[in-house]
Amino acid sequence: MRNPLKMRLILRLTRLSKVAVQPGIICLSMMFGNSSFACSDVSFSESLSSCIGVAIRLEATWVEDEAANDSGDSFDVNVNSARITTHTSLLPGLEMDLNAEYVEDQGVGILDAFFNFKFSDALQFRGGRLIPPSDRSNLSGSFYIYNWSYPTVVAIFSPYSQRAGRDEGLAVWGQLAENKLTYQLGLFDGQRVILADSPKPSGERLFSARVAYNFWEPEVGYYTSSTYHGEKEVLAIGLTLQKQSDAAGSVSDNGDYRGVFADFLLEKPLSNGGVPSLEASYYDYDYDNKAAYGSRVEGEGYFALLAYLFPQGDGPGRWQPVIRYQEFTPNFDPQKERLDFGLNYIRSGHNMRFALEWSNIDDGFGNYQALTVGAQFQF
Repeated sequence: MRNPLKMRLILRLTRLSKVAVQPGIICLSMMFGNSSFACSDVSFSESLSSCIGVAIRLEATWVEDEAANDSGDSFDVNVNSARITTHTSLLPGLEMDLNAEYVEDQGVGILDAFFNFKFSDALQFRGGRLIPPSDRSNLSGSFYIYNWSYPTVVAIFSPYSQRAGRDEGLAVWGQLAENKLTYQLGLFDGQRVILADSPKPSGERLFSARVAYNFWEPEVGYYTSSTYHGEKEVLAIGLTLQKQSDAAGSVSDNGDYRGVFADFLLEKPLSNGGVPSLEASYYDYDYDNKAAYGSRVEGEGYFALLAYLFPQGDGPGRWQPVIRYQEFTPNFDPQKERLDFGLNYIRSGHNMRFALEWSNIDDGFGNYQALTVGAQFQF
């Protein structure tokens, strides 16, 4: 799931042939969405620039008595995610991201640490800890999807080695046909242990590749978003293929992993200012009929989503009802289903959002409901 970047601090170092230190010129301007960033510009010369962002998601969740574990009703208030993000331009065409995240049940850790070297729009290299070529939900992340909750019923079973859908490796990517065609492919660590925490046979890496095409307006860059709140017309399809040998089973009886994902997004602003949206994704995880490590399972599933962003009214924000259905059929466990009804209040695009979400969940062993109130901010 991708990191947000919403506040820019530009630092420029002076060339030694010029004045060693010039007085800083500080300019502040607010930015939301895809317009202009909220910037603090400190100018010394023209060689180095760095952006610093802060983002947080807060939530309160009530869950009724879960039939599977008979744990009783629960109520929890927590920090879903808190991030500090940095993006640095080192040289023309060479950039670096270093981002940290706090999650309540995981603590503080490095989220992203990668470089991006750009020869042209059509040929770029990205290496380090990053989001591999994957499905739209992972390339968008929780901050940039319609629903408050991530589609965890179907979208979390790839063998990535790091938190939040990240892995460590190297990818080559680019955009063609006026940025409407995007390709990404790379090699990553993938699953490094198999059952009983035994060391995985060395030399095998996760290969991941994605191709996506936008029929209307292009989505520029490595990442995606599941919604642009009517700022562009989007009709896009994407296909992801993943493969890793010896990613499941045991040392003496291991199996390969193969993943196939497909995603679709339609979002078109209307003449009245409203924005209807349709999103769907399909997932097929194949672990060679072997037991996968940890919470990963073999099976196939999908989600489908409808949303409508109402036109701007008298208030500062816009209302957006969302309905999403997820279904996953594991090969060795009962089928899982989840139905989410959400209501978003979009104050400033992805930078300020308030959400209410009611969920009906069938985990294959019992049925229960959950209600979540959330708020996200990015600066």
